[in-house]
Amino acid sequence: MKSLGVWIALIGAAIAVYALNMDTSVSSELGPVNNVGLMSDRQDYLIFGGVAVLAGILIAAFNRGGAAQPKAFVDPFDEMDRHSDEARMRDAIALGVTRVGGVYHFGEMPFPNFDAAFAAAREAAGIDRVDTPERAPAAPSEGMNEWRAVAAVAVIVILIVFIALRAMAKS
Repeated sequence: MKSLGVWIALIGAAIAVYALNMDTSVSSELGPVNNVGLMSDRQDYLIFGGVAVLAGILIAAFNRGGAAQPKAFVDPFDEMDRHSDEARMRDAIALGVTRVGGVYHFGEMPFPNFDAAFAAAREAAGIDRVDTPERAPAAPSEGMNEWRAVAAVAVIVILIVFIALRAMAKS
């Protein structure tokens, strides 16, 4: 996203330089005369270029850089100590232990505490310990951050207004 902001700023700067170098005069029998239509075009290009430079700088400046941070792992059995019992909790989830309304379940059978449900799940599976693969990293958050959406909408609105002004000026 940062490189996109830089590109937008560079394109806006190029448009502004082009606008400043536009010739707004036309030749007539009396010599060169300033053309109001060309002066209006120059003004439009200069405004658009300046807004594009500003939008590009803002996008590049407010970019956090890199991919979105993965969401933190939410422990479904939140009363367990995260550091000491995380492996047991992952094993229990892999075996099908769930918690609904503070009551642990394995299959359809409720259990008064986690240890009883985990023991029943291990017994049903006929194993002492279940080795689960490492947890895959969470997918990046869907969609854009709020400021990115606002910046994108602002750029689109500016482009639409610019196109509409150009169409009205030519008619």
